[in-house]
Amino acid sequence: MSYMRGKYYIWTSGGDKSEDTNVHFWVGSDKDRILESGWAEMLKEDEVMGCSLPGNIFDELVVMRYNELIEEGIVEEVEKRTAKKFNGNGGCDVLAKKYGFPTMIEKATKHGEELKKAKKKK
Repeated sequence: MSYMRGKYYIWTSGGDKSEDTNVHFWVGSDKDRILESGWAEMLKEDEVMGCSLPGNIFDELVVMRYNELIEEGIVEEVEKRTAKKFNGNGGCDVLAKKYGFPTMIEKATKHGEELKKAKKKK
């Protein structure tokens, strides 16, 4: 499952097939409002707005945009930026491997090893 975390939180839910899934978008804003979620509070955002799209509709948008990136000649630039920015998030492992960044499993393994070392020092 591909997802992004941060001010723009994007994830999928549902079945195994594109037409059975939804892609959800949550976006924090800086408006003066009451905190509406733990996610907004964690990011110190005042409001969270969101929507979802059927997975197959989102796939069609992605294909259109990817082809625009090809035509503009910037696919590799965007891939590298994405791999650097989102490695460790689900769905980014293929790009992480391609550009030499740690995968989600590699990051988790390293973190686990660091925790074990810290416990031994106590």
